[in-house]
Amino acid sequence: MKKALLATVALSILLAGCNGSDDKTSEQTSSTFTELNNRIGALDAAQKQSQATIDEQNRKIVVLTQSQEALASLQARFDALQKAYDESPKFDPETLKKVEDGLADLTKQFNDSAKFDPEALKESLKKLQDQIDKGPTSQAVTDLDTAIDDLEKKLVDATSFETVKTEVERLTKLLAGIDTDTPTTLKETLAALRKDLDGKTTLDPAEIKNIGDRLAELETFVAALAAPLLPGPAPTVDVRTLRPTFQSFTAAPESFQLRETSRIVIDSDDEGFKTALNAPMGWAQKLRFATGLKLEVVNGVKAVPGDIILSGKPDQLLLDTAETAKVTWDKEVEDVWRGRTAPWVVDSVSIKDVLKEGYTYTADANNVTLTYNQNFGAIHALQTLYQLLASDRRTPGEHRWLLGGKGVDYPQSEYRGVMIDVGRKFVSVDDLIGLMDKMSLHKLNILHLHVSDNVGDRFGNYTGFFRLYDESLSEEYKKLRPSDGKYYTKADITRLEDAALAYGIEVLPEIDLPGHAQAFISVNPTFVSKDHHLSLDVKKPEVIDYIKRLVPEFATWFRSGKYHFGADEVFDTSKPDVTKFVNDMAASLRPKVGPNLFGIWSGAADLTTVNSDITVFNWTRESRDQLAGKKWVDYEWTYFVPFIDYWQPNKGEMTLASQYDTYYESAGRNTGIPIGREIAVWNDSALNHTYGFELMNAGIRLGVPGHGLVLWNGLSFDEDNNFVSYDKLPGFQTSLSHEQSSYWIRNKYPSLSGQQAMEILLDTATFRHIDWKQSTGIRIPAASDRPNEIATDPLGWDPLDMAAAFKKAEDLVKQQSFTKTGVMKLQ
Repeated sequence: MKKALLATVALSILLAGCNGSDDKTSEQTSSTFTELNNRIGALDAAQKQSQATIDEQNRKIVVLTQSQEALASLQARFDALQKAYDESPKFDPETLKKVEDGLADLTKQFNDSAKFDPEALKESLKKLQDQIDKGPTSQAVTDLDTAIDDLEKKLVDATSFETVKTEVERLTKLLAGIDTDTPTTLKETLAALRKDLDGKTTLDPAEIKNIGDRLAELETFVAALAAPLLPGPAPTVDVRTLRPTFQSFTAAPESFQLRETSRIVIDSDDEGFKTALNAPMGWAQKLRFATGLKLEVVNGVKAVPGDIILSGKPDQLLLDTAETAKVTWDKEVEDVWRGRTAPWVVDSVSIKDVLKEGYTYTADANNVTLTYNQNFGAIHALQTLYQLLASDRRTPGEHRWLLGGKGVDYPQSEYRGVMIDVGRKFVSVDDLIGLMDKMSLHKLNILHLHVSDNVGDRFGNYTGFFRLYDESLSEEYKKLRPSDGKYYTKADITRLEDAALAYGIEVLPEIDLPGHAQAFISVNPTFVSKDHHLSLDVKKPEVIDYIKRLVPEFATWFRSGKYHFGADEVFDTSKPDVTKFVNDMAASLRPKVGPNLFGIWSGAADLTTVNSDITVFNWTRESRDQLAGKKWVDYEWTYFVPFIDYWQPNKGEMTLASQYDTYYESAGRNTGIPIGREIAVWNDSALNHTYGFELMNAGIRLGVPGHGLVLWNGLSFDEDNNFVSYDKLPGFQTSLSHEQSSYWIRNKYPSLSGQQAMEILLDTATFRHIDWKQSTGIRIPAASDRPNEIATDPLGWDPLDMAAAFKKAEDLVKQQSFTKTGVMKLQ
């Protein structure tokens, strides 16, 4: 409007000036016109500058508002923490000293058994109890109370020192476990935070992140410290578990407590899913073992306070996360295992499985709600729920409390696998299910079964085994029945798949062809390659036809839509021939058996010309050029081969550090970011040594939790984007499977308590691990026992230990039955 007015005025003056015709008038008119134009330009510029100033002021207002809101949120969280600390139990040093003196008095009384006086001991106990009663109501104090009660019961009929010695030793250990430094440390940390917050009216983004991260750590800690106590005996064994690391989590001051009426309310009509939850070792049943509650799984009903809500309608947080989640690595890597620095590949990939396996967790005083998109997400959500429950340090069967807050969780890697070479060394379905039970605690999702292979003896003779057999097969395939009589039927695979569903695991079958094919050559001798006695001749049409019929016949026993074709070590066959064979087989077979994944081993084929829809399992450390543009699975430092030493860091035993740190290093040396990683148990020496699954379990006992840590949670980087190695990670990083493994005993002998099952398992565990032993001048990895490290073993139980635990449990059940009825009953 202003511009139009100015232009009109300028035009009027110009027209008026045109009435005169002399040069002087013309010059004046021209000068006036120029001046007006300059003024118009100046006004226009001023208007633009004014608008820019307004925009900048608006932006600052928005930033200020957001900063103030963030500050207010941080202040509220801090105040909640301060309140939790103020109300948390604290054992003052004076009272603690009196308790220590009381216990010392007890100790003096039984140092000399000849002077043992039960009545004097009872009096000392009473004094000790009086001092305990003056202390705070905390977990440690409750443990002491329980121990004193137990000791007083023993003293009722006590006549000797030995009767009470064990109980007094228990008191001593419990007293030593009282942490008087924790409240002081917490107080100092809160004071440092208060100092950083005081006087602030706004915060910049870096300050918001810094203070928010510090508050989050404290919130998690204080929630556990200040959780209300439950009645009942306290645990006397180490039941530590990892407080799961969500990809992002905001704690809330109110925790959720399960109740006698609590249920698991689902909105799914999928009966198969409901069956999987209620399976004997499914996650709903594990939650029942953990809590001692009925936790009925119901659908089609409205949730009420106290219920666990499991909803297949993902909330907006999960949907938004699926759009933005990425993994980005952009640093050089120091290869500590080879002593050199390798160039790092800058790469960023979207995380594919947020909606397949991800979930959100929301807990307040009324309910805990888990949302997901696919059933795999629901299973992982319940796994985390169990870990959170078990982290309260209560006795198995008495866990009730869940951390309040909201979090989102999903895997950083879509492929998190364990491969077992059952072709060379048969592993029972029960043992495979036991392995999956432990895999699920660490959120591994693929059990890869290598079901065919050759195994040689020390004299160079080879026997081939193909482990899939069923009486319903045609005569052509019945000829493949393994000579040792050990195989999986269709019913076995169905049982394995049902268990896998309950654990959130998919089974990946592999029939290794055209190499490693002695099992098939032995019944089809004309199929052998003229170039190598263990390979099929891929140039023969009848061999191609046989493979195209064989693979779908057996691969369709499995449900995952994933298939591994093998194709490694095809000796004396040219790479172009192997590559053409692999591409042709993939084109023919993938739609039938491997639409979700069709894999091959690296090494034999030219990966630069392998079809892009084939996933490469990179065991031969192929170059970047070979892997460019391919989906690939990392295999470096993940092998365990009983009695053979190669590709095993740390003298033959996988460690948490080796699995975590080498993933960063091996990925850096290759092209971009792999879709995941796999532990492999190869049984090359099966005919030369006698061993069972207990040795395989020992070899990977640290690899499984190490894989779970790095493949689900991802690698850790500091604020400068520098990689944080495993030894610098904070806290206790991996879950112990003690309590979860004890549920097998509860499942078989339901009359036992959670505490009884746990103690039986600990008493029978041998902590079988891998040592290096000298054999014919060669150092080889073999199983050894190290009982003193049971309490820190994340995956120590194996079939031998479990069999011993079942026997001990059976004896205890018989004893309990006889005690109650006077009649011995077999359970």
